[in-house]
Amino acid sequence: MPTLESLMDTATGIYLVSTRSGSRYMIDLNEMKMSRVPAETDPNDDLAMRRDGETVDLLSVDECTVGRPMRLVLDLHVEGVVVTSRQTTTVDSISEVNPADVDLTAEELESP
Repeated sequence: MPTLESLMDTATGIYLVSTRSGSRYMIDLNEMKMSRVPAETDPNDDLAMRRDGETVDLLSVDECTVGRPMRLVLDLHVEGVVVTSRQTTTVDSISEVNPADVDLTAEELESP
């Protein structure tokens, strides 16, 4: 998978973003969708976020550059909540995903 330094000048494509905490995000700019798998951590840690493991609507990518926290604006379709913003830990890597490999990458997203 080709790696990138930033998604800020990117309008299309599918990307696997890994963060310092070990969480992984599939960012689909073609369909404007996102899914997150949190890092496997101590069972006493509560790092879960609403809709983890589900595909959600991505409204915008406000920041996604290696070495900086990623900032996303999402629509989680929660009654009474117009938008949800997410800020991640520092982005460690961004890899472009071939659309033909999306099913495989979804499995990779689940495994550390």
